[in-house]
Amino acid sequence: MRSKVMHYLSKLFSSNRKYSFCDELTGLGNIKYFHESLALHASSNKDADKLSVILINIDGFKDINNCYGYSAGNEILLEISKRIQSAINYCIHESIDEFISYNLCRVSGDEFSIAINGYDKSSFITSVMRKVSSGFKEPVATKSETLVISASIGAAEYSTQAQSKQELIKFSDMAMCNAKSSGSNQYRWFSREMETESIEKSVMISKIKKAIQENEFSLSYQPKVNCKEGGTELKEAEALIRWKTKSGEQISPAEFIPFAEKNGLSNDIGKWVFEQLCKDIKGLEDNNISNIKFSFNVSPNQLKDEVFRLFIEKMILKYKVNPNKLQMEITEHCIAEDISKTKETLLKIKKLGIEISLDDFGTEYSSLQFLSELPIDIIKIDRIFVSGCHENRKRGAIINAIVALANGLGMQSVAEGVESIQEAKFIIKSGCTQIQGFYYHKPMPLKEFVTATQ
Repeated sequence: MRSKVMHYLSKLFSSNRKYSFCDELTGLGNIKYFHESLALHASSNKDADKLSVILINIDGFKDINNCYGYSAGNEILLEISKRIQSAINYCIHESIDEFISYNLCRVSGDEFSIAINGYDKSSFITSVMRKVSSGFKEPVATKSETLVISASIGAAEYSTQAQSKQELIKFSDMAMCNAKSSGSNQYRWFSREMETESIEKSVMISKIKKAIQENEFSLSYQPKVNCKEGGTELKEAEALIRWKTKSGEQISPAEFIPFAEKNGLSNDIGKWVFEQLCKDIKGLEDNNISNIKFSFNVSPNQLKDEVFRLFIEKMILKYKVNPNKLQMEITEHCIAEDISKTKETLLKIKKLGIEISLDDFGTEYSSLQFLSELPIDIIKIDRIFVSGCHENRKRGAIINAIVALANGLGMQSVAEGVESIQEAKFIIKSGCTQIQGFYYHKPMPLKEFVTATQ
């Protein structure tokens, strides 16, 4: 049966129909060929317990195309396809098993698949994944650049794990996604735990979308107090999202915000936050309360999205909000990927009249280049430095240095997470502009915040 399958596939690939089954760039089989060959192997009872699929996804390949051009991207794909083939052939040679056969295909722009059958032990597939992964450690040289490429690799086995061709592809994809979430150049076998995680992920995505549609989210406002007034003046606040389901369950932002960012939902949540903030500001202004400034947080994905920036402009016009009463809070992570692109975006935001605040300063990719080149108005000092600053000499010195730096650059400074009178006194003495923390105020509903300002 095996020989008949291989003969048929060989004939199919070399026939006049070749080009409908061939990837033009690499000369490998394409996704159509992959599915047909996999179906034939899976239907062979003799091969059923010796068939696996390995999926290989190049990490960040879209960014490579965007940064270096499609020509460089094609050179990389060609070199990678050769390395994968070499790795498989090496493992087959080492196994000294004449019955092993495989089909390597390019199934999408940045993804390769391998259908391998005829091996004796599953450890052979592990050795293939390991060898393919090690092949990515050597930099890839193009005509213009030498780049370090990584890939995420996942595998699943027919019969022992998957019971159909569809499951085999689905499970290997789950394994590949698990490898990608674990970091660069990782490989994973499918496990039932991954299936559970996938279901939980789908449920969470559905819950977030439902929360937006059914208005389960709300905004709380954490005041920022003026240090010069001894912490009594409340003229600014940070808008913070909260989630309470219809059933009464409170879901922490620490749980759903990172999840949304990782799974492509941060823009949807960000749009809800900004529009609700604009509604709240409009409501205050309708009641002759217009002397409060509000800040809102923006994720890296939102900052990179031109559509989101245009949405901000649209909401400002729709609700007739004075942009001078708005501050956009970004983190250093938003900046690190492409400082020139970030600068271009922030200048457009600044042109609207919105101030820019750099949150969590000193905790990620701190660079004075950010402060010297970008239109930053405010530096926020993270809780990690504020905690115990009155008795920890190094933390205190860092706070004094950040405040002095902000003052020297004509920027404001805000200390986050102040929770004791000792911390508050130290921050006030440092010359910091504002304080934010539970010692003064916890996040509160809008009406409660407005009352506190009066």
